[in-house]
Amino acid sequence: MSRGLFKERSQELFEHLSTLQLHYGQRIVLEHDFFGEYEDILIDQFHAFPDIQFVLDTARLDITRRAFPGFDPYAFLDQIAPHVYLVHYSNVFYEEHAFTHHLPVLALHEHDDNFGDSLAYLRYLATSNQAFHLTFEHQADRISRQELYQVYQQTATLLEERGGPVLNR
Repeated sequence: MSRGLFKERSQELFEHLSTLQLHYGQRIVLEHDFFGEYEDILIDQFHAFPDIQFVLDTARLDITRRAFPGFDPYAFLDQIAPHVYLVHYSNVFYEEHAFTHHLPVLALHEHDDNFGDSLAYLRYLATSNQAFHLTFEHQADRISRQELYQVYQQTATLLEERGGPVLNR
């Protein structure tokens, strides 16, 4: 799809979603997919339609970083942070020709190049947005009870240190 057509369709979509959201009184949030070289168009739409909010998937953000040379996840986070309503929080493990996603974000993986940078992304996002919700999106069979507790504690501590409220349900 050409850049011009992508921009036109994106604007039409956001206008339509904004109308639907207003009409039905329902919050509409959009999760990113691979937007290639059109990152700026996507971000511009969220700025133009602030009532539509963003779902950030930390594993997908890291996959995007590796799939698209030149993509800077931190510059992207700087631009999209005010619009993030929900974080899908999980990690990814890379092998030579494959990857496994929906893994728990364990602190011991933070400096392992075979894992994504999900913990770093959450830490970075939380410095500029303290109002987002977070869903742990890892596969339950890939984490022990003790590790799960550690992930919850690590995440709560990180968010509290950056001034965000932490609600345990």
